[in-house]
Amino acid sequence: MREIKFRAWLPEKNDMMPIYEIDFWNRLINHDGNCGMKRKYILEQFTGLLDINGKEIYEGDICKNHQGLIGSITWDSIHARFGFSIMLTCTDQKRRPVAQPIATTSKLLIIGNIHDKEMKV
Repeated sequence: MREIKFRAWLPEKNDMMPIYEIDFWNRLINHDGNCGMKRKYILEQFTGLLDINGKEIYEGDICKNHQGLIGSITWDSIHARFGFSIMLTCTDQKRRPVAQPIATTSKLLIIGNIHDKEMKV
C-alpha cells in the first residue's frame, strides 16, 4: 500500500511546503506544526513512486523519461491513475497532451515542477 502524502505550492511565497495535516472541512493545512494556514495554496499528491535518484514523485513534477522525453505528472481522472503527460504533434499538426500511465514510463528523473517559470512544458 502506498503512503498518502501531499505537498502545497504557495503562489504568494513562490515556495513548495511539505504538509503534515489537512483539514478539508475548514480548508486549513499544517505545514510547520501550526494548523491554521488559510492562504491560497495548490495541493499536490505523492504518486507512491520514486525517481531514479530515489526522490518522491508528486503530481505537478516535471520529469524526463528513459527516452529523453520531458513531461509533467498529472492525475488522469478517466482512468483513476497518475500519468506522464507529454505534448505530441499529431497528424493534423496540432499539439495535444498524451498521458502514459506512470507504471509504463519507468526510470523517470525529476527535473523541476510546473510552478518553475523556466520549466513550463
